[in-house]
Amino acid sequence: YPMTLSAVHMACNSIGAFIYIFVARKAPFQMLTKNGLIVMFVFSILFAANIVVGNASLRYVSVSFNQIMRACVPACVMAMSFISGRKTYSTRRQMSVIPIVIGVAIACYGDVRFDVFGFIITAFAVVLAALKAVVSNIVLTGELKLNPQVLIMYMAPMALVHMLIMCFVAGEYESISLRSDELAASNAWLMVWATGVMSFSLNIASFTANQVTSALSLTVAGNVKQVMVILLSLLVFNTPITVLNGMGIFIVICGSANYSYIGYVESQKPSS
Repeated sequence: YPMTLSAVHMACNSIGAFIYIFVARKAPFQMLTKNGLIVMFVFSILFAANIVVGNASLRYVSVSFNQIMRACVPACVMAMSFISGRKTYSTRRQMSVIPIVIGVAIACYGDVRFDVFGFIITAFAVVLAALKAVVSNIVLTGELKLNPQVLIMYMAPMALVHMLIMCFVAGEYESISLRSDELAASNAWLMVWATGVMSFSLNIASFTANQVTSALSLTVAGNVKQVMVILLSLLVFNTPITVLNGMGIFIVICGSANYSYIGYVESQKPSS
C-alpha cells in the first residue's frame, strides 16, 4: 500500500514539524503570504507526484532498470539549474558527476526489464525527482528562505491530503478495510508508524543538506546512497554481487571522493 504508507509518512512529518516548532521551540515559525502559500501548495503537489509516479514506475520496469535511470537525476538537476539560470556549475564539477552516474548504473545493473511505456514513466519520475530537488532548494534559499522544519510544516499537511485522495482512488482504503483484523493482529501498523518517524528525520536531513549545499550535491549524495544500500545488503543479508557490480561500487566511491574534493577546492576560492 504505497499511497497509505506515504500518507502515514506525511502525517508523521506534520506532527514532527509542529512539535519541533511550537512545542520544543527549536526553530522559529515563519508566516507566509498568500503567494508563499500558493508556492507551498504547488510544491506539495510536486512532492506527492514524485512519490506516486516513482512507485508507479516500479510496476512497469525492473528495480535494476529503475535504479539505473534514477542515477541520471544529477544530470537533470544540472540541466534544470542551467535553464533556470539560478545556478551554474564549473566544468570540473560537471565532469566529476559523470563517473558517479556511470558507476551507479554499473553497480545497479542486473535484471534489466522495461517496455516503452515503462521507460517513459520512469523518465518522468527522474524528471520529477530532479525538479523536486531544484524547487526545494529555491524555497529554502530563495526569496522565501524557509528553514527545513517550517517547509515541512507547511508542505506535509497538504501532501497528506493529496496522498489520502490517492488512497481512495487507488482502492487502498477499501483493501485495508477488508484486512483490518489481519493487520491489527500483526505489528504492521507499528512498523509503518516507525518508518514515518524515520521519514521525518530523513526529510529534515535532506532539506538541510539541500539548503547548505546545493540540489546537485543532494542528488549526488542520493546516488552514493544507492551504493551504500547495496553494500549494506551484502553485509546484512549476504546478497551476492557480481564483479561488474563491484566495479561500479568502486567507481562511485572514487567519483564521490573526487566530487567532494572539487567542491571543497571551489568553496575555498572566494576566501583565498
